Amino acid sequence: MKVAAKPQLTIEQKKANVDLYIIIGITILILAIYTSFQAQFNLLAIDQEIHILLRTIVIAFMQFGVAGLGIVSVMILRKESFQSYGLKRKGALKSIILLP
Repeated sequence: MKVAAKPQLTIEQKKANVDLYIIIGITILILAIYTSFQAQFNLLAIDQEIHILLRTIVIAFMQFGVAGLGIVSVMILRKESFQSYGLKRKGALKSIILLP
């Protein structure tokens, strides 16, 4: 009986595996933090004595942590440009400060 040889991964495939592990690790870490402090985040979200912008920013950071922090971390680690993915500087400031 012959044992099938395990296919060798290319360097790009190995980098992709590392990237996925980084993304998964960061996402799990942020989810663990959110789960640990879920009651506090929920109280913060409904506390009307705290300014709405501050509440929104805190919740937005948590959402970014789950949805984008891992990907951005990999991009920074790999020294990839955001512009290579279509993000442009022109008009970015207006978008960030919510001007039409």
